[in-house]
Amino acid sequence: MITFDPYILTFGALFLAVMLPFAWLVCKGTTQRLMLVPIILGFTFYNGFAISTTEAPTYMIVGYFLFIIALIAGFRFGAVLAHPLGVTIARNATPVLSEFAEGRMARQMILFYFILIFITLVVPTFKVHLLLAPPNPDIRALFDARFTESRGAIGAMIAIFTALTKPLYYLALYRYRHRLGLLAALVLAPLYMQYVRDAYIGRYEILFSLIYIFMMAWAFKPRWRTALGLGALLALPVLATLAHAYTFTRLGNSADYSGSADALLSLLEAETMLPIEIGIPLVESGQRGSLIGYVVWLLTLPIPGFLKSGLPIMLVNYEISEIVLGRPPGSQGFYVVLPGLIGESMFLYGKEFYLLHPLTIGLIIGMFAAILQNIPRMNALIYFVVILFFFNLNRGGVASVMPVLINGFLLFGIIVFFAILREQQRRAERARRPDRA
Repeated sequence: MITFDPYILTFGALFLAVMLPFAWLVCKGTTQRLMLVPIILGFTFYNGFAISTTEAPTYMIVGYFLFIIALIAGFRFGAVLAHPLGVTIARNATPVLSEFAEGRMARQMILFYFILIFITLVVPTFKVHLLLAPPNPDIRALFDARFTESRGAIGAMIAIFTALTKPLYYLALYRYRHRLGLLAALVLAPLYMQYVRDAYIGRYEILFSLIYIFMMAWAFKPRWRTALGLGALLALPVLATLAHAYTFTRLGNSADYSGSADALLSLLEAETMLPIEIGIPLVESGQRGSLIGYVVWLLTLPIPGFLKSGLPIMLVNYEISEIVLGRPPGSQGFYVVLPGLIGESMFLYGKEFYLLHPLTIGLIIGMFAAILQNIPRMNALIYFVVILFFFNLNRGGVASVMPVLINGFLLFGIIVFFAILREQQRRAERARRPDRA
């Protein structure tokens, strides 16, 4: 039974009532607000309720409030820092990016992404026939396979190309912004193929896709907004019941279709109490992550795994799970636990310097916001990034976001770089033509 401290709960609500308008004013433009405000709300959901309980220690309560302040400060600095770059990209790369958003390249990118996902149903094991007879979910088999099976060279290459093209795939969905039925199919079909391939798909991946479809519908079908809002409220208890039942079926047990209210409360407790159940044991264990290993992990994310053997790389969530569970990765009973961003920051930087984590995260979010806000037809990609920060980051920490940002936007960055280079060369040539005459 969760017991809330009324004083902390009240102060937290008042603090949020002040910081949300402050964050709104700090932002310049809709895109920046769309990036910053949801991440604060997500952080409040995944950490604010936990620190308002009687079980929360003082360091975690103080850490929650300072984390939000540092996050906003980092965001503002990142937005100011990246604004000139965003203007440069918008001025020089808009025609090329527009092709990927709604031109011929958009269709080709969607087709290419589907081919990549489909190939994983062929190699290393042929599973195409399971599209018509999908397997039962089995999270244990999936987790065991991560430590016992190899994807092979082809599988590794497909995984790299899929990561590189994922942001461009979401950018290309802008082309179908007014055909929401087709857009929903394009979002959910790869998810279904992944489920068939792995015999499992995470609840957060399903929710990610549903939130994305909702945001696209809300943005481009304004007449539907009343129906969308009512539909979301009515669907919430149904989705909570199904998510609660999926917790059992993915382990091979019978589904528990308990009452909607009980399922919703159980799901909310499981999601919001992670800082108490995982974060506190992690911090109070006294063990710290290797900062060098963390930096090496970030810097080598674009490098294929077989080229990184021997490097002092720290896999954040695996090390956290090993500390909390007392079991090494790959052993029986091992699974990944999530400590919340406060616990993660103290694990990485210690109680003395943990605010470096929100400052860095805010810096990165601010830079993405400043870069994307000036480029036309970026809505579909912006919503993808917003959900990534709002949901994935707050729930799964940096390990669930940084591979997507660094690996996924690597190809995007290369395309932008050469587009700028080509456009500047063209302008230089046009500037020299009058002299020739």
